[in-house]
Amino acid sequence: MQKVSGMASPISETELENGASESVFDISPSQAIYAPYYAAHGLAFILIIFAGVQSMRLFPTYAHTLWWCEIIASALVILGVFTHAISVTFTRYTLDSKRLTMRHGFVGRSIKSLELFRIQDVNFMQSWWQELLGIGSLVILTSDQYHPREILVGVRNGAELREQLTGAATAIRRSTGIREITVGK
Repeated sequence: MQKVSGMASPISETELENGASESVFDISPSQAIYAPYYAAHGLAFILIIFAGVQSMRLFPTYAHTLWWCEIIASALVILGVFTHAISVTFTRYTLDSKRLTMRHGFVGRSIKSLELFRIQDVNFMQSWWQELLGIGSLVILTSDQYHPREILVGVRNGAELREQLTGAATAIRRSTGIREITVGK
């Protein structure tokens, strides 16, 4: 399979018949997905420092107590940023010739697989700020009874990934002869 701009080319039907399991893409979400949260945490940190300095000037007799409150509040803000960053760092999306695998978690690990033949539709969504940062979300609608919708957040090149995912799902259905019949939806 030929690599193109950090991603592999779409799966051919011959590769599916031969049982190729080389990954088409193996990506992690962009840290930019949490840009609004990082901005809010940064603003909160600045406000905490400002409020702490002002309160120490106004109440010098309580400066030793206020100093500890400021440290604790700042640590909580930094912990919030760290938590978001870790959640993105330990998330991976892998597409191979048969399934899409989503791995999440640092302390508790979660691994979900979605068989490609179950994919019904793939949509790419971008808010205005995500467009500025070059990221977006893939919304995957499936025929899976328990997980009818999967969302891959913070992906770069989302339109290309959407095409690859749709192409791979179509190719696997053709090669295996699976046809969709939606009843009762």
